[in-house]
Amino acid sequence: MEISGTEISGYSFGPFRLDLVRRLLISGSSVKSVPENLFRILSELIEAGGNVVSRERLFDVVWPDAEIGDANLTQHVYLLRKLLETMGGKGEYVAAASKRGYRLAVPARAIPASDELTPRIAAALGRSLVGGDLEAFRYYCEACYELERRTHSSLLSAIERFEKAIELHPTYSQAHLGLAKAYTYLGGYLYALGRDV
Repeated sequence: MEISGTEISGYSFGPFRLDLVRRLLISGSSVKSVPENLFRILSELIEAGGNVVSRERLFDVVWPDAEIGDANLTQHVYLLRKLLETMGGKGEYVAAASKRGYRLAVPARAIPASDELTPRIAAALGRSLVGGDLEAFRYYCEACYELERRTHSSLLSAIERFEKAIELHPTYSQAHLGLAKAYTYLGGYLYALGRDV
C-alpha cells in the first residue's frame, strides 16, 4: 500500500498498531494474529479514513466470489469488536452507520515502512510471539521478508527459514502458516520450474 509515494507498513489507531506485513494487531505488550476476514474488514475501515464503508463494499472485499448474507458480516464485525476489546480497547472503535455500513470511530495514522521497530520493541514482540525464543523469531522475520519478494530463490530461502524457525520452536503457528504460504506461492506461480521473475 502506498500514500503519496510512501510505502505503508501499518496503521496506528487508539492504543493499537496494525502490522500489515505480518497481519498482527499490537497493543502494549499484547500481540495477536488477526484472522484473514477480520484483517480485511479492519484494513478497509482504516483506509476509509473515518468515512462509512458500505456493507456491499465489505462483501466485495471480504467475500468477492461468495453469496454471503448480512448476518455473516454482522457476526464478523462483532468478532472484530471483541478482538479490540480483549486487547484493551476502551470505547467504540467500529461504529455502525444505520444499515448502510460501518466506519472506524477513531482517527488512524499511516506508519511508513521506514519507521522501523526499535530493538527493544522488536525483542518484546519476539518474546510475545514465540515464548522468548528470539532465534526462531529472527528466522521467521527473515522468512517473511523473503516470502514477500516472491521469486524462485526467495521462496526457497523463505521455506528454509520457516523450517529453521519450526525446528527451534515446533509449535510456532505463524511459521507453519508461512511455510504453507511459501509452498502455495511456489506452486501457484509455477516457480517449481526454477524460473525467476
